[in-house]
Amino acid sequence: MNLLTGRVEITAQNHGFGQVFESLGPVVPEESGGYSQHEADLREWARRGVAPVVMNDRYGRIRLTHVNLNDGTPEGMAFLDVPAFSVQYHPEASPGPTDSHYLFSAFARMMDGDPGYLDIDIAEDRLQGWRF
Repeated sequence: MNLLTGRVEITAQNHGFGQVFESLGPVVPEESGGYSQHEADLREWARRGVAPVVMNDRYGRIRLTHVNLNDGTPEGMAFLDVPAFSVQYHPEASPGPTDSHYLFSAFARMMDGDPGYLDIDIAEDRLQGWRF
């Protein structure tokens, strides 16, 4: 689930590792819906409709952006104080690269300095610029 948009994406993981979100730093209540504690199961953030932010000593604020609804592991995060974001999954809704096109759009928007670079309607963006 994309915690910023509430949309669910069909994804696949082919690895045996994942980020421990709690290890990144303490929750910032002012940017996490007023919540100040970490959740052992990250699906709780999806139930609350909150994309929590932690404060990291090295990189500043980091927002959890994607959660795997099957096992509660983190699938994406955005660094709020440096221009970086990541996802750790393969899009699998249909064959081909169009499922993840919004991430490439987000990257271009981030490079343009758009603070809402991840606020993209996945369905609308999916086929933008593709020629079949």
